[in-house]
Amino acid sequence: MATPRKKYKVRDRDATMRALKDAVGDILRETGFHGLRTTAIARRVGRDKNIIRYHFGGLGQLLSEYVREKDYWPPFFERFRPTEPVSAREVEAAFIELMQENFRHFNGDREMQKVILWQASEHHPVMRSASARREAEGRQLIGLTDQWFMGTDVHFGAVLAIVLGGTYFPILQGSAGNGPVCGMDTGQCRDRDIIERTIGQIIQWAWRAAAESKKGTEMKELNYEYELLENLAATRIKPGRQGDQPDTVLLAEARRLEALLLAELLRLDNETQMRLFLKTHLNRLVTLCNRLYDPQSPSNPDAEALLGIMDALRRAVSGMLPEEVALPELFRNNMTRDFEGRWKQMRGQFADMGIDTALLDIMEVPLQRFADKDRTATWMAFQYLRKYMEGLEGLTAAGVLDDWLVGERLIGLGFNHARFAAHLAQGIRSRGAVMDSHDRREYLLGTRQRVLQVHRLTMLRFDRDTPPMSEEMIRWLDAEIGGTAGIAKRHPNMMKLNTRFKATQLALWQKLLYDHGIYDEANLDLLSEKVAYCFTTKGQESLSPASIKSKFYTKDADAIRTIRKLIDDIRKDLDDYG
Repeated sequence: MATPRKKYKVRDRDATMRALKDAVGDILRETGFHGLRTTAIARRVGRDKNIIRYHFGGLGQLLSEYVREKDYWPPFFERFRPTEPVSAREVEAAFIELMQENFRHFNGDREMQKVILWQASEHHPVMRSASARREAEGRQLIGLTDQWFMGTDVHFGAVLAIVLGGTYFPILQGSAGNGPVCGMDTGQCRDRDIIERTIGQIIQWAWRAAAESKKGTEMKELNYEYELLENLAATRIKPGRQGDQPDTVLLAEARRLEALLLAELLRLDNETQMRLFLKTHLNRLVTLCNRLYDPQSPSNPDAEALLGIMDALRRAVSGMLPEEVALPELFRNNMTRDFEGRWKQMRGQFADMGIDTALLDIMEVPLQRFADKDRTATWMAFQYLRKYMEGLEGLTAAGVLDDWLVGERLIGLGFNHARFAAHLAQGIRSRGAVMDSHDRREYLLGTRQRVLQVHRLTMLRFDRDTPPMSEEMIRWLDAEIGGTAGIAKRHPNMMKLNTRFKATQLALWQKLLYDHGIYDEANLDLLSEKVAYCFTTKGQESLSPASIKSKFYTKDADAIRTIRKLIDDIRKDLDDYG
């Protein structure tokens, strides 16, 4: 029977300790920290004051355990401590959430309000110890922001101290019944929402101010490095000087500039800012690189050093490089030699397969334009040619080909040169010329379907001022067949779906469904054809595929707002289904 008595004593001890801690909380709420006396606490639980010494060793330890248990900051610190590298935006968002959650908890926790009031108004070993623990944990969390605030004129710890003070004071004054602070009454839901939103705004402002401060300092450093490099290029270093190694001073400055550029680039989290940054600095680097380049020299190590900076930027954010930025002449010449070598080998393979020489000449146009010194070669031109060459190499690996299969691949590669369009039209007409009218019509309709089903290998276009070849060919084939209007007149679609959408809204909605895998269509050209054929819109019975396709990437705010509301309504309906 000894074991049950032991368990009972353990349970009784736990219950007594719990009751004593609850008594501390009751006294704090009712009379404040001045009422925390040994006798008053023991009387609350109906026991002698020695019960506190028996279970806790004294009043100080009881109060210490109560505060440690009541303090919600340590769990906050643990929850908001990241386990892996995080971005500036993630850290900023975490601090906003942390401080807003503190406001909500503190406003609803009367006992914690008394604890903080005690901590702020009277020296006591218990509160000193609790504050020290909280500060140590807080310093570790604030340390996460050092890389974004160090070296700026914004002190993030001071910002948080002001936010905490601004959080505590209105709540404490309201709880004491002394009215609002600056018109803000924390007893009112509306005012609480305003304060919570403002906490987020203050932290956001601090981050923006730090970014601007750091940007100003780093821009001075960047300009200084550029000036050094420009002076070296103008006074010390001659283009195409002999040697395989870059000038040591220039190389050191180039490496420092690269580090500064990458650090600044990786701090930017807005795509527009990143593109503007890249455009500004790449243009400046291209000018410097061209100044150091001598096309007659077999070696250009100094220009290569600057190419290294541009390559580092390209690898950091390859998908955001501004397409209109000109390529350095050294890079252009290096890539021209590479592309020409690869094309020479491919041309021989295509010729062995019996591909028409006239088509091969046309296929060489992108390389010729890239190499033409009278034209400015841009990053967009390089991107296109790289994809183009990769697509042709994949085609040679496929095996036996004919002119039409090659033509399909070129359409998919965005090759929309006028000579290619003329070559395709001539080939189609030649084949159709020997057919009767019925067979010719079926042949043209079949060719039209094949063009629609060409898988696009790249969103790039060889000539940005000319529509995609698929659209050009569809229009030409429709004219050969008799026009889409004539077809519609002979075969009207009586099963069109009538929508209340405007054309822009319909196009955006269908594109979203396509992007999320609802439709299994080969490409957007085919999707736009079917949408135009199957739908009417508000005030528009006849839709054209080209018009639908042009609206797939709309920025129209009204269309986006309409679709967003529709999605919200659908989500609510699904929630009702349970």
